[in-house]
Amino acid sequence: MNERHLNALDLLSNGASPAIRRDAANQLFGFEQTGEISESDLLEMLSGDDLVVRSHAVRALGEIKSQQAAVPLIKLFKQSKDPLLLQELLEAFVLIGGEAFLPAVLGRICPSTWARWLQKIRAKNNPDPLFDEPFIIEQILLDVLKYLQICPNVKFNRTLKALVNHDDPMIRLNCLRLYGKIGSLPANKTLERLQTQDPHPLVRQQATLMAQQPKE
Repeated sequence: MNERHLNALDLLSNGASPAIRRDAANQLFGFEQTGEISESDLLEMLSGDDLVVRSHAVRALGEIKSQQAAVPLIKLFKQSKDPLLLQELLEAFVLIGGEAFLPAVLGRICPSTWARWLQKIRAKNNPDPLFDEPFIIEQILLDVLKYLQICPNVKFNRTLKALVNHDDPMIRLNCLRLYGKIGSLPANKTLERLQTQDPHPLVRQQATLMAQQPKE
């Protein structure tokens, strides 16, 4: 990269105002579109210490559907403790497509530990420190479900069983929609409870539609 590129990266990270940082991001996007900043340049940015630059590189690699980025992006997803960067990574996984990221994504929200995480989160007299693993996972669940929707040939029943009872109605709703995408249904008792007792109308509606589907 040349001096203009480095200057834009510096402004992206350290610009004095949101407008300056936004202009720098647009300038970088232009460099990437013309090939002045190459795929290898973006891959190199992933290993830097600057979180803003790293996040930009993640987004840009997703936009160009970089297959070379799969391994470093997976490594970054496994290691990162920053929910915002993890959300950027999941968006990149969706853009790049494919199931290469699936083991890392499912491993991060392993259902075998889900009950323990929920118990910790809900413990009134034992608040978790900021950015511990339960907090992090809570922040990325909707993005995880969005990624799982592009893997319709894979069964996620254990994961969905753990999440369909989540406190957040949007997570319950997206779990039901994902059940539909993979051609499966929750347990009868779970589906009946969501259909008749769930406090959110959209969840009840989705559960009702699923209950009315003909059984195979």
